[in-house]
Amino acid sequence: MSDANNKLQFQGEKSPSIAPKVAIASWYLFCVTVAVWMTSVATETVDRSGNASRQATLFACAVVYIAR
Repeated sequence: MSDANNKLQFQGEKSPSIAPKVAIASWYLFCVTVAVWMTSVATETVDRSGNASRQATLFACAVVYIAR
């Protein structure tokens, strides 16, 4: 059997898939932006009853999640 017959259906077709990567990265950045806004800007006009160190920890976790 030759190698041409053993190829999978889409094995020869490769694309850089830039559009899905950009979409996912944009979604992650949007989510982090909303999280930052909710923990810093939005709480200035609303009751800031949350723990500041907890907010900083949650923000750091979001940044690490996006960075990975």
